[in-house]
Amino acid sequence: MEQSDITNWPGRSEAARILRCSSELIGQLMNSGRLRFVPTKLGKLIDPADLERVRREREAKGAAA
Repeated sequence: MEQSDITNWPGRSEAARILRCSSELIGQLMNSGRLRFVPTKLGKLIDPADLERVRREREAKGAAA
């Protein structure tokens, strides 16, 4: 993977803001493999495609409830 491919990937705090959840939940999703990430010197950067998928899943679950 090229470095330029991850320059716009969000970090844990931004991912939590996008999903409107805690950074602890983001960590759990990363540890479980539901959110792929790349470790960097600045921290772990999260794959935006996975983040969008989880966001849609959470919205659908909320809409069904």
